[in-house]
Amino acid sequence: MHNYFIVIRKGNEMRGTLRTLIGFVIVFGAVGGIDNSTDSELLLLVGIASAGMLLMFSGVKAMKEIS
Repeated sequence: MHNYFIVIRKGNEMRGTLRTLIGFVIVFGAVGGIDNSTDSELLLLVGIASAGMLLMFSGVKAMKEIS
């Protein structure tokens, strides 16, 4: 029989996770829009995807600072 315990520590262990997930959703939304876009919408969607990538980058960077 195994005993499993959840260890809760003080601190910011989940720091950056929300930014990473929101950036991921933004990037996937923009990429899906690029798939069905016209030429006039393409530049806007590439900018949105880039902003999502920067958001994901900052979230991952914050997560790496903890460990």
